[in-house]
Amino acid sequence: GGAAGDRIVKAALSQLGVPYSWGGGTPNGPGPGIGVDAGKIGLDCSGLVRYAYAQAGIDIPRTTYGMTDWGVRVAPEQAKPGDILLCNWSRGAYQHVQLVMNDHQTVESPDRGLNVRIGQWPSGRFEVRRAA
Repeated sequence: GGAAGDRIVKAALSQLGVPYSWGGGTPNGPGPGIGVDAGKIGLDCSGLVRYAYAQAGIDIPRTTYGMTDWGVRVAPEQAKPGDILLCNWSRGAYQHVQLVMNDHQTVESPDRGLNVRIGQWPSGRFEVRRAA
């Protein structure tokens, strides 16, 4: 939240329209994907989040799995802009990460074939994490 949260959200919003690329993204912005998206320049969900945090001077893990143990967990009703939202619980782990924009919207790089966009909070199992 606060000034850092505003910088994080602003950085993520600057990437609206960038294509999804699995494994794509660096702290400096879109980058080449891996596997099925090898060579495709873009951002996957965790690449977008890591880029946005880097613009606020905060280093976070590269993958959704790494972000699961990062920072501190907060109650959803205490979420602030820039917090991360882990969702899509499957096979014993969260499979997707989004950035909290407000109490009902997120910024996300959703999936292959789609672009970075403004999304909605998930309806299933999720958790919110914040820098400690």
